[in-house]
Amino acid sequence: MRPEVLEQIRQLIAQRRKIEAIKLYREKTRVGLKEAKDAVEAMERGEPVPCLVVEDGEPEPPPGRLTPAALQKVKQLVAAGKLIEAIKELRATTDLGLKEAKEAVEALQAGKSVPQLSVEGRGPRLPARCSSCGAAIGETCVRWVTPELAECLYCGSYLR
Repeated sequence: MRPEVLEQIRQLIAQRRKIEAIKLYREKTRVGLKEAKDAVEAMERGEPVPCLVVEDGEPEPPPGRLTPAALQKVKQLVAAGKLIEAIKELRATTDLGLKEAKEAVEALQAGKSVPQLSVEGRGPRLPARCSSCGAAIGETCVRWVTPELAECLYCGSYLR
């Protein structure tokens, strides 16, 4: 969950505005009332809550990293000569800027490997649990600071 949303829920809990915290949790995670209530009550007790995808329905990939499906789509667009669409797709699915995305697409077009397009799942492994707070860790429970360093969204600790 995004740090600012998590902090907002924590503030509502601290202000004893549990119903508003549950509503916000439901809105951002799209879970049912019982699941949101259980999660907010767990947060209230200081317990970790399960990782959930928020708002857009997709977890944020680590910086510069693609899912295999997204990389395949970019390669198909390049093969079809749709270079502008390939650049747009690359920029939408990574943190690459226009120049870097254009260079990556041109390299793909020339049949070269593109190291900055490492595929998600081939990079650093996350620990199962945060060593500081004990929360279960997954791709949707962290904010990638660098391609090698993630931040636990529950406690703010850095994970390698």
